[in-house]
Amino acid sequence: QQHNAAQYLGLNPNSENMMNQVDKDLISSALVQQSNAAAVIATTAGGSSNLGNRTIYLGNLHPDSTIEEICNVVRGGILQNVRLISERHVCFITFIDPVSAAQFYAMSALHGLIIHNRKIKVGWGKHSGTLNNNISLAVGNGASRNIYIGGLDKIEDIHFTKDKLKNDFSVFGEIEQINFFEERHCCFVNFTNIANAIKAIDGIKNNTDYARCKINFGKDRCGNMPRQFSLNNSN
Repeated sequence: QQHNAAQYLGLNPNSENMMNQVDKDLISSALVQQSNAAAVIATTAGGSSNLGNRTIYLGNLHPDSTIEEICNVVRGGILQNVRLISERHVCFITFIDPVSAAQFYAMSALHGLIIHNRKIKVGWGKHSGTLNNNISLAVGNGASRNIYIGGLDKIEDIHFTKDKLKNDFSVFGEIEQINFFEERHCCFVNFTNIANAIKAIDGIKNNTDYARCKINFGKDRCGNMPRQFSLNNSN
């Protein structure tokens, strides 16, 4: 919520001194204003029953569009789930926070959304309901769809490749992308569903190949600031 409030105020939410830049009362006020604005956006577009919805619909997707390409343009909040239905050329994006979903909807409506050189239809999906308490608690402790695996150079008897990582981690659920940095001896495995990432970060410890690795949650790039906020902060 503080991350969203900082964006709302035009601050850099990644700054360690964010809370020192403004009075805490102003942050609280921004949270209230932002929640109210999100409620208006959600109910104006989707009716009163859409209040608190966290799922955004993307339509008119190019047949070759991938989940990775979609996640490359989704910004403003950590995602719970991404579900691409290729044969229908649609995708459903569920955010952790309904405010983030409303912000993404509003920004897309204002500035448009282009994927694979095609203008995307943006709307509200079926109401997501409230966030599962276990996922909410995990997110509060740093969970995301992204898992970091470091220290691969310390395991000399095992040759880690992108294919091996995909085989080892895909048993926990669908993978969006894998970023493998061989020269830095680390990689990032992004799942399409945060629940599967939470399951994987514990489950992979049962695989002896990773016993000496450093494994933590990474940052969900979809939680980065929208480009418009970045431009505002650079002025």
